[in-house]
Amino acid sequence: MVLSGTPRTFVGAVTLRLRGPVCHHVADEVVAGLERLAGVRVADLDVGAGILVVTAARPVDRADVVDALGRLGCRVRD
Repeated sequence: MVLSGTPRTFVGAVTLRLRGPVCHHVADEVVAGLERLAGVRVADLDVGAGILVVTAARPVDRADVVDALGRLGCRVRD
């Protein structure tokens, strides 16, 4: 979950709670896909908890992260 007051773009780390389970075999694809986004330095997914931490080295738009997750079959909790 991203708090509504969180800025749309971020530098540093943002934590997202994913909706539904993420299969272990999909986790590597999700991490690799997010790490290909411009500005994203590291994506760390805790499959069991459904928590994703994305760390950006330069400004990244949260909407781009959510869109990439959607293309990879994951949804973010509201």
